[in-house]
Amino acid sequence: MSQIFSLLRTVQPPISVMLEGRQSTKTTTGNPKVLFNRYGQTDYLEAIETSTGNSVNIQSSAAEKLAAKKGAPEPHSVPAK
Repeated sequence: MSQIFSLLRTVQPPISVMLEGRQSTKTTTGNPKVLFNRYGQTDYLEAIETSTGNSVNIQSSAAEKLAAKKGAPEPHSVPAK
């Protein structure tokens, strides 16, 4: 499980985040999941795939762009609930 999901589940009161994204043209499997790029020990949200086959790409943050200059990402995903 991603560290960020683990953190968000334990924070009281619950917190919300706003993200900037755009609809993706990528074909999905229809299994909902959340995709991340890992640089070193830090995960950055890349995209969200829905059960309807749609996906949303999340705009890279300044921190992720800086991390990308230091090396290639290690993509990984977790199933969405």
